[in-house]
Amino acid sequence: MGRFPDRFLDEIRERCDLLEVVGRHTRLRKAGVNWLGLCPFHQEKTPSFTVRPDKGHYKCFGCGVGGDLIDFVMRAKNLPFEEAVTDLAREAGLPLPELVRETPEVKRQRESQAREQTEIFALLTEAERWFQQQLQTPGGLEAREYLRKRGIAPQTVERFGLGYAPPGWRHLLQHLGGGEAAGAALEKAGLAIRREASRDGGAGGGGRGDHRAAGREGGEGWYDRFRRRLIFPIHDGRGRCAGFGARALDPADQPKYLNSPETAVYRKGEILFGLHRHQEAIRKAGAVLVVEGYMDLIALDGAGVENVVATLGTALTPAHLKLLWRGAPHVVFCFDGDAAGRKAAWKALEQVMDGLEAEKRASFLFLPDGEDPDETVRREGAEGFRRRVGQAVPLTTFLLDGVSAELGRETPEARASAARRLRELLAKVGDPLLRELMADEAGRVLRLPPARLLESHERAAGRSSREWGADNRASSIDTHERIGEKKDQKKRRPFSDELNSNIAKGFDYERKLVGLLLLHPELALEKEEWLMRLKLSEPYLASLFQQLMELIPFMEADPAQWPWARFKEPDEAAYGRFLRQWEKEFNLDDPLAELEGCLGCCHRELLKQEGRRLEGEDATAWMRRMYALTREEQRSRGGIITWPKDWHRSGENDDDDGPSSGGLEH
Repeated sequence: MGRFPDRFLDEIRERCDLLEVVGRHTRLRKAGVNWLGLCPFHQEKTPSFTVRPDKGHYKCFGCGVGGDLIDFVMRAKNLPFEEAVTDLAREAGLPLPELVRETPEVKRQRESQAREQTEIFALLTEAERWFQQQLQTPGGLEAREYLRKRGIAPQTVERFGLGYAPPGWRHLLQHLGGGEAAGAALEKAGLAIRREASRDGGAGGGGRGDHRAAGREGGEGWYDRFRRRLIFPIHDGRGRCAGFGARALDPADQPKYLNSPETAVYRKGEILFGLHRHQEAIRKAGAVLVVEGYMDLIALDGAGVENVVATLGTALTPAHLKLLWRGAPHVVFCFDGDAAGRKAAWKALEQVMDGLEAEKRASFLFLPDGEDPDETVRREGAEGFRRRVGQAVPLTTFLLDGVSAELGRETPEARASAARRLRELLAKVGDPLLRELMADEAGRVLRLPPARLLESHERAAGRSSREWGADNRASSIDTHERIGEKKDQKKRRPFSDELNSNIAKGFDYERKLVGLLLLHPELALEKEEWLMRLKLSEPYLASLFQQLMELIPFMEADPAQWPWARFKEPDEAAYGRFLRQWEKEFNLDDPLAELEGCLGCCHRELLKQEGRRLEGEDATAWMRRMYALTREEQRSRGGIITWPKDWHRSGENDDDDGPSSGGLEH
């Protein structure tokens, strides 16, 4: 029997809103950090049913039932586990993964890992409670005074569960029993360090001397990781304490900020500080602000700016972005305005470009030099800070500003370097239309055709080679003309006559096809069936072609009226540019024959590509089908193109059955 992967179940719990799901079955009202209502599972007049969204749990103190999101759906809808998961996955827009097939050994390993994680979470929860207690003791005065000077109110301290790790080597160890078992367990949870694992006593402060001092205090081989530090509990998406951040209170203690190490439950590249607590505010605002430090987030929260999260001393990761996009369609990254801040922002931009879609927005907020969000919000207040967020630089603007700065003196070398860099970034964008629009903006800055910024490296290299050859041929022609050779006045051959020779020269026929349709839109009606089957390879031309095909119904309604107003090209100047250029190049005596020649090129290239890609019976079946289509096209156009001989059975037959498998090379 298979089972759903644990990560898939965690993603469902994070993506689906427990409050929204429960709210369909009972009315809830806010009561502190909880939500309160009548229990949907038994009759009662006084509310005893509570939901804790930041923890991802519900509990009825009347009938005793409780659990998480999936458990609630199972009870409320009387569904088995698998059906409840399927319902929630559909609601979250998640495809169902393949069930994990478990051997008895794999099952034992999974259950062992689950027990280990449960034990670690229990230790972290107890450590969180103990740190909070220490903050309120006389020994925690130093930490409380620091918070007071930073303007952190007591209610904010309580809201985030801040704590204090006292000086000394073994306070937490002794609280949890001491001894080898406690030391080993705390090491797995990232709360203790084994003496042999470090020569400098571990970062954390609170004691002079090396690891031998820890041994003198108790003789065992572990000591506390966090000492004389302000403690920030770090929670996962389900509200469970997964680790800690800690700030040194003594300037001599380094590093200034220290996080838990990677453990079975804590991966800093997959957790954002404050996300579980601010999910509702983020959802309401439709945007999430990303800052760099714990204190920045806590200061903003205390001022009333709650749609904010913080990274955990690490660069932005794909997992972070996934969490951010899931929470809101607009992500605003906040950085210092100095050179280091802009460098960090550019690294974030490179991550954001990967898979960017039209529905996702990213902006960059740069604060005054030398200020962090904590200082800015204290000086300007929440409304002033929100105004700054509203004026954040959009991603495309920041991208093009960076390119403009890189151009410097705008030499050809600088433009080429910037174009290569932009091409790499644009290739990451997941949405084709967004990629093309960004390329259009970038093309204006670099004074380059947008299509050049959308080419792959391979095609760009191939194009450069072809253009070099074309330039040399043009130069040779000009030379002959200059020495008096008579210019050839003959009419240009129809493109269809150049079919066999031009295929090897690239994809110029695609450009010609789109130009002909712009100049002679009535041809689209005549060849609609064949045009609809095409898929152009050049991205920008493919976008124009797709728009033209979408306008065919308007042409059918009134063939004399070409609906330019419905075309998505951004300005009339673009129409004029295309039409003037292509009218000179493609305004031939027989546009229908030219279009048919382009269609033939497209079909033959498609056949070649598919013939190389497919093998065996699938290839044979496909080739027979395409052969039949091509022969039908030949008959409709009087046989303009011919079937490639190397796809026949050694050229023996040319019947209507198409090529056999004997003609395919394996």
